[in-house]
Amino acid sequence: MNNMIKLPLFLGIVGASCGVVLAGVNALAAPIIAQNEIDAANAAYIKLFEKYSVDSDDITIKEVSIPEANCTTKAIIKNDKVDGVAYTCEAKGYAGPIKFQIGFANGEYHGYIDLANTESKVGIIPKLEAGVINGIDANEALLSNSTYKTAYAGTTVSAKAIAKAIEACRLDYIASLSAK
Repeated sequence: MNNMIKLPLFLGIVGASCGVVLAGVNALAAPIIAQNEIDAANAAYIKLFEKYSVDSDDITIKEVSIPEANCTTKAIIKNDKVDGVAYTCEAKGYAGPIKFQIGFANGEYHGYIDLANTESKVGIIPKLEAGVINGIDANEALLSNSTYKTAYAGTTVSAKAIAKAIEACRLDYIASLSAK
């Protein structure tokens, strides 16, 4: 057989075989990766409310849809020390998607936990994780808060995307407080 036929045929068979193997590995790994993401989110809920001695028995997970914030999970945290809500969201930042959790408790912003992002290590995210928004009245939008405005100076695209997602969650939280 001519080399002009053998080489492309061989490369085609090897390429197809590699594709099949890769698809198989992906099929095996996908559920494990999804479960690891769920476990990380649940651990973050506990960390977010650790000062209230929250454990997994204090958390009720609800699937929600807040399309304007791209939030999919709402955790209701309740024990004898705290009555709070945390959301898992994703915002489109300057360098790509930012996946995070935002918590509210006792009528205030309670905390922020970064789950995954490709942003700079010096932008808004470290400031949020350091607690710059903790204790701000939940009736106040972040973009109107002077502390938040100062924190996001120089990181406008990501900070506004995060604030927009948090705003949708804040409105949901306020509505849940009103319903009680």
